[in-house]
Parts: sequence; structure tokens; C-alpha cells
Amino acid sequence: MADDTYVAYLAMDGDSIVGTGAMSIIERPPHFACPNGKVGILSSMYTIKPYRRRGIAKAILALVVEEARAHGCSEVQITATDMGMLLYADFGFVQNTNYMCYRF
Repeated sequence: MADDTYVAYLAMDGDSIVGTGAMSIIERPPHFACPNGKVGILSSMYTIKPYRRRGIAKAILALVVEEARAHGCSEVQITATDMGMLLYADFGFVQNTNYMCYRF
């Protein structure tokens, strides 16, 4: 975290963590779809059951995507579970062969 290549967000209800989301910022060789090679790898997206369907995951996802944009990432990727696919698709992520991707 100190080198600014990892960010994490927590949704809180009082002293209780009710949702999480994180992203690692990595650099890969540049290619046509990602000219600068900077990619955000989304991870640890989770909301506990009693708090689901309240917009918590969507709010965390928006923060993560904005952080990726601010860091100059060309895209954000996630290997989504079946449960999370609708959230990511509604946000604008597109299914790839192995992962879902949001491009700027």
C-alpha cells in the first residue's frame, strides 16, 4: 500500500465491516486495448448477506474504478463469481474469456 499500487475500501456500519473491495495496480506490456500497460485488478469484493442489495458493492466498485482512472489505468479486470457478474455487467464490465473487464 505504501507504494500506491494497492487500494482497499471498507463499508462500515458502526464498528462492523459490512462490505469490502480492493484493487492492485499492475503494469503489463502495453497492447492495443491497454496502451500504457497499467491495469487495475479488482479483488475482495464482498458484502455480508444482511447488507446486500443496498448499493454497497456498487458504491465500492465506483470508488475502485475512479481510483483506477486516477492512477492512469487503461482497464480494470476481475475474475467474477456468478453472484457478482450482474453487478459488474450493470456497471459496464464486459465478459472476456477468463475475466470481466471495464475499459476507459
